[in-house]
Amino acid sequence: MGIENMDEVRIKQKKLIEALLFISSGSIPLAQLSKFLDLSNSDILAMIQEINETYSEVHGLRIMIHNQRAQLTTDPGLASELEEFL
Repeated sequence: MGIENMDEVRIKQKKLIEALLFISSGSIPLAQLSKFLDLSNSDILAMIQEINETYSEVHGLRIMIHNQRAQLTTDPGLASELEEFL
């Protein structure tokens, strides 16, 4: 597999992580993401870190990791504004 194809595969895997977290009603065990995507937990964590780096630049979302589970959340820095809205 060429480098371009490997990049395309990694991009698709990151998109799937985002989509799975978006459609989930709560957090998802890293082990479940790893099994579904046929990747190691460390690969999943690395991809989540890359996604969060992109998010931190211009997005109001983050992927939080707690107790070996991942969840799509809002940027903690927006908490006061979001509380005011709600």
